[in-house]
Amino acid sequence: MDHNDEFLRWTNIKDVFSNMSAPEKLKTFDHFKNSNEIDIDEFNIFEPGDQGFGSSSIINPGCVGTGHCIRFVFRGEDTDASFNGYLMTEKAKSLFSDAHISEEDEIIFGPLSEFDHNMPSACRPEDWRLFSHKGRIYSNYSNYYYLDRGYPQKTVRCSMGLSVVLEKRMQFLRECDPSRIGMGESLLEKNWAFFSHGDRIKAVYCCEPWIVITFDDSGNPLSYDRQNFKIPRLGSQYMACSPNPREVQFEDMEPCYLMFIHQYLYPDSTSKGSRKRTYYQHALTFDKETLRPTAWTPKPILGGGVSTPGQFSGVLYVSSLVVKRQYLYAIAGIGDSSSSYFRMPLEDIKKNLYRL
Repeated sequence: MDHNDEFLRWTNIKDVFSNMSAPEKLKTFDHFKNSNEIDIDEFNIFEPGDQGFGSSSIINPGCVGTGHCIRFVFRGEDTDASFNGYLMTEKAKSLFSDAHISEEDEIIFGPLSEFDHNMPSACRPEDWRLFSHKGRIYSNYSNYYYLDRGYPQKTVRCSMGLSVVLEKRMQFLRECDPSRIGMGESLLEKNWAFFSHGDRIKAVYCCEPWIVITFDDSGNPLSYDRQNFKIPRLGSQYMACSPNPREVQFEDMEPCYLMFIHQYLYPDSTSKGSRKRTYYQHALTFDKETLRPTAWTPKPILGGGVSTPGQFSGVLYVSSLVVKRQYLYAIAGIGDSSSSYFRMPLEDIKKNLYRL
């Protein structure tokens, strides 16, 4: 985990990286991703239309462990309307599946069924994440709606929704409003990473600066802690949270929280917009007591690369994590079409971590 000669040589490429063309930058990131020396196995989960659901896509699952079971909620899209800017024309469906990890260290998924997200028709919830707190399962998710009162409706807002997961539906708790505690608020509030810490709910609000919000059990924000923080890296795009953190015990290390964070590159000089990005996913750890960042993987562990299967090449979005025995499982949406999970040894991740 300490800085070494190899890492220092790698950072020297920053001097020329900014002058590379868009395709050259992509190839550079792909090279680093593929030379991570992490033994990664990929397993396909669900394709569009599987079991009669999500004829356009089944993507971005959130999950949480419940005893020997892992509860998953996928985002199912029956049309591609949302990917073309028509957010409210067709709504995403929450698709439920229970799973378990076999003795062969593979995730075995149960049948899909539609799960009632319990949000009004004026809203578009999507990308449900899950976490446990005081014996209850919560879901944090992106919730879109229009601000315009009349037509044409042009201004879309996205808030961070919070619900409790019940037996057959979710019960909405609140829209998490950071302005309640004196923070600014964006039109697009998303990518918060929630977790349980002691007797409070916490969320990593953003990476740069590093901001952690504290909530009561109903999701009402109480306070926040801010640390001016910048990750030294290749690439100029901001770093954003991907899945909710999970507690990890690396060998010969104190327990810590681990999450994935992402940045993106454009594959060519003419690409713009969220559907023409190539995402790269890095692992980041933070201290269990101080909740401050401790280490990360400068080389991306996963990424869309030059080409990813699906309707939008380059989109590989890690939306949940599972830690079991000696493995970390990163579950992701692929190409805004299908879902896969990536199994990798915890020890391999540890070898690629560098102190911040």
